[in-house]
Amino acid sequence: LTQFTPAAMEIHPYNLPERIYSIVTLFFAMITFSTFTGSITANMTALRKLKSEPTRQQKVLQDYFEDRGISADLGHRIWSYLVSTHYQHKKRHLRKDIQVLGVLPPALTKKLNE
Repeated sequence: LTQFTPAAMEIHPYNLPERIYSIVTLFFAMITFSTFTGSITANMTALRKLKSEPTRQQKVLQDYFEDRGISADLGHRIWSYLVSTHYQHKKRHLRKDIQVLGVLPPALTKKLNE
């Protein structure tokens, strides 16, 4: 561990097998860290994209209301309605969309449908 971190001990590889081990370990650590960082970045981008659509729609609605001279109260009521119906509906999963439920035995399917 002291070979790869800033430590106070003077430890370094002395022969060829130790140098090869050191290089392989260093490359493995770099690849692992890069993969981990890339995974976190991809997940954060996906979350940002999921949140951006309602925000973009809200901005378009605000511009529309402003152009048409619609009151802030009515605009807020319309947006609240859309959030409670349209955007909540998108989050709900329908049984027909979950393909793995098709392999359930009839007894479990019956209990599920109750």
